[in-house]
Amino acid sequence: MKIKNKIVGLCFVLILLLHETTAHPGWVRAGVTAYYQGIGAFKKGEEYNSGATMDITERVDSYNNGNIAVTSIFREPTSGYTITNTSSYGPNDALGAFWYDDKVLQSMKTGDKVNVFIKGVGNIPFTVTKGPYQDRINGKTWDAVMLEMKDKAEFRLVYDEKTGLLLHQAEVYPSQETYIDIKSTSVDLSTYQTPGVSITPPVNSDISGQDNTGGTNGTASLNPNNLCGSLFFMLTGATLAFIRR
Repeated sequence: MKIKNKIVGLCFVLILLLHETTAHPGWVRAGVTAYYQGIGAFKKGEEYNSGATMDITERVDSYNNGNIAVTSIFREPTSGYTITNTSSYGPNDALGAFWYDDKVLQSMKTGDKVNVFIKGVGNIPFTVTKGPYQDRINGKTWDAVMLEMKDKAEFRLVYDEKTGLLLHQAEVYPSQETYIDIKSTSVDLSTYQTPGVSITPPVNSDISGQDNTGGTNGTASLNPNNLCGSLFFMLTGATLAFIRR
């Protein structure tokens, strides 16, 4: 019996957001875990093919004086195929595996430009938008900060302004689209407050919207084509391959 393997490569880009003074949110400690759902697909013209869905688990393994080790687990639910990756973050890294410095997010304003370093590409300015955001899976509305860049490729990161939790992330190329959406966390962040900071909910433009398939995608559609779902996660420049038979 001939077995045909379909290999779907989902490429992840290491993104480092640069700020002079940074810190991790106070809730990031050993044992904290975040769960995400992702989908990715290749495109040819207007047609999608070679799609893959995965469950993503991000777990903080250790926290020592601001140095953090994280284990990322990517599991294809149908076959059970799993890839595990480890990454580390220093005290001055604004961007973590599934968080961003909450104090920096709260200092941003709609229209600001944030320098983003993308491995293999260089520094790219992202545009900041603040406003309400409804996540795709739970339907919860957040006061959010979106960092977005549109050029030959399109990148989008959406964070909860209050906690710095990653809510949605996307990477879109002409031939490939990958996205990620928050499912849940192992800790209750509803009462979390940035130490010494009192923020006012944003009153700028609503960044939530409908995707072209009729479902809530959280942010406005990236392009007029049907979006294939939600998956894109930060790793250390690794390539993830799902083998489906």
